[in-house]
Amino acid sequence: MLLTPNVNAGEVLDEFLWRNRLILISAPSASNTLFKKQSHLLNSELIDLVDRDLVIISAFADTGDYYIDGVPSGPSKKLLNKFKIPKSEFCLILVGKDGTPKLRKIGSLVNPKTLFSLIDSMPMRKYEMATKKYPSNP
Repeated sequence: MLLTPNVNAGEVLDEFLWRNRLILISAPSASNTLFKKQSHLLNSELIDLVDRDLVIISAFADTGDYYIDGVPSGPSKKLLNKFKIPKSEFCLILVGKDGTPKLRKIGSLVNPKTLFSLIDSMPMRKYEMATKKYPSNP
């Protein structure tokens, strides 16, 4: 999905509504140890992220910017305020396709398998899994 940089955070979230689940990660800076570890954990599970329609949005207090899948996308203030994300701590929030928070974790890492398990238990995801057509193996 191509997004226009520097648009209102609310408008960006509207673009994902009913299309993608979001993983919002906030940290004091991109050099934050928990942010680096969480990013590594998530990046090692790319196939599962794509399968669950997940998009990662990162926001940093020191620069005041947010990034969508690593692409600078605008000021983070409205995004942080909308989800009441603390600026001084590492925070991860899982947002469902309906735009509501499903999980909020402050100050600790979240195992991707925990995220996937939670997502897979949701009615919308169960429907997706039941109706998704997978290519057959040769």
